[in-house]
Amino acid sequence: MNPRNSETNEEFHSSRLIRFQGIILKTDPFGDGNRILTLIDENHGKIRLSVFGSSRQNSRRKSAVLAGNLVNGIAVRPKIPQENQLPSVREISLCDSFDGIRGELKRLAYLYLVFEILDTALSGDSPFALYPLLPELMKRLAADTRFEKYAFYFIVTALIAEGIFPYYSGNFTGELSELTSEKHRLGNGTLRFIYDCENADGMSFWDGREISVSVRNELIDLFGRIFRSHYRRELKSLTLLSQSGNPRSS
Repeated sequence: MNPRNSETNEEFHSSRLIRFQGIILKTDPFGDGNRILTLIDENHGKIRLSVFGSSRQNSRRKSAVLAGNLVNGIAVRPKIPQENQLPSVREISLCDSFDGIRGELKRLAYLYLVFEILDTALSGDSPFALYPLLPELMKRLAADTRFEKYAFYFIVTALIAEGIFPYYSGNFTGELSELTSEKHRLGNGTLRFIYDCENADGMSFWDGREISVSVRNELIDLFGRIFRSHYRRELKSLTLLSQSGNPRSS
């Protein structure tokens, strides 16, 4: 059992010393060779940390601070808190890089789709209930031949958990009822997939099952329309997904 599991959010925010373990969603450069990490921590959800000197050629941290890596380490908050000043990483270790994902554009495109949706949908510094599924998804993205169904399952389940994807007994409600109107009516296969996502007992439910091309296409299109409507933004990862052989949303 991780000793940090008993740590409350209040203790996490009040402590200067932060022990973290999670998957890096993205990195943003700042200053001379420095980066800001956005990661999903196993206990505290989405957090942001600064790493100084990590982009320099001789930095031992350079290989660890890449999007898609599972890392752990220690960060420290400043003695005198200042606005917009992030905790600074003192130690960071690479636990798993899921190398099989980076070797194929299509796997990488699905990874970025998952990460962009999580980064947009999750609020900061609050636990993410589905975190245990994320490392499992990463392993399947790296190794499984039919990896797409696991990515779609994770995305739909995450959107349901965050209240963005309200679905009940086969009927969409509120905003989604408009997004799935006559013009963008979802097929029975897609509706069934969404229902199964809500009721499946873990990712292994999809082992041995298939997801059709039409269901994949409708889900990709639906994700794009949800984020344009809900967040007033385009999912940039859909461009990479299109380049990898999947259609862009309409």
